[in-house]
Amino acid sequence: MGIDLRSPWARACLLVVACVLLSACGAERRPTSPGLNLSVQPVDARVYVDDAFVGNGRTLLRQTVLTSTGTHYIVIKARGHFPHHLRLVLRPGVTRVRVKLRPIPP
Repeated sequence: MGIDLRSPWARACLLVVACVLLSACGAERRPTSPGLNLSVQPVDARVYVDDAFVGNGRTLLRQTVLTSTGTHYIVIKARGHFPHHLRLVLRPGVTRVRVKLRPIPP
């Protein structure tokens, strides 16, 4: 006994099964927790999120800083460079930020 795929009922069932399998395999993405991916130059710059030190530019290249949704204040400082201040509103997912600090003229 086989299934006749010419029948509209059989095609509808096959479509439902395919949708269920695709959603189970991750085809439907759910929002992830918020994170911050920072690329900072110079690499020895120190990064603070909401006044808490989270690492320097070198270590943050290889990791994502996990945070909460909402407004966050980021300060990036390096010797011999002007500091950089950011106010970001983070939503679920990863926010990528690139910052190149300006050197202080001699």
